Amino acid sequence: MPTDGIRGRSPNSHSGSGDSGVRAPSPNSWALLGALALLAQIFTLNALPFELVEPWDKVWHVLAYGALTLLLWIATDGRRPMLVVTAVMLLGAGDELRQALWPARSADALDFAAVACATVVTGGALLFFGGKRPSDQAARLAVAKSGLKR
Repeated sequence: MPTDGIRGRSPNSHSGSGDSGVRAPSPNSWALLGALALLAQIFTLNALPFELVEPWDKVWHVLAYGALTLLLWIATDGRRPMLVVTAVMLLGAGDELRQALWPARSADALDFAAVACATVVTGGALLFFGGKRPSDQAARLAVAKSGLKR
């Protein structure tokens, strides 16, 4: 039977402690991966030589950049709200500038306005509804005092 080479155990043996040594990815890591995938889609789909008809292009901008804001918010654990909102708005501005340079596309100030609205509204809602509440802090303090791990 093959061993793992570190402790001389087979890969399927269990130590009984319940800790396999493999850590599952955190929700923050998954959110960052999702944000990168969404960003790749945004820049890939916007390079196509056609544009959506009005008002669907604005709806797409709101959905895509609102989702990007949400995913980056989760990835940063809500600790850097201004950085997330600013970064997403800069990405939207960069995307519109890139479209201005693309021969078959055109930049639109209303597209950037849709990006800005989606980003600010999503960030504002997350800040308002997802802020640190005293009950969360009290629960963390109680867990820390009891010596229990989460």
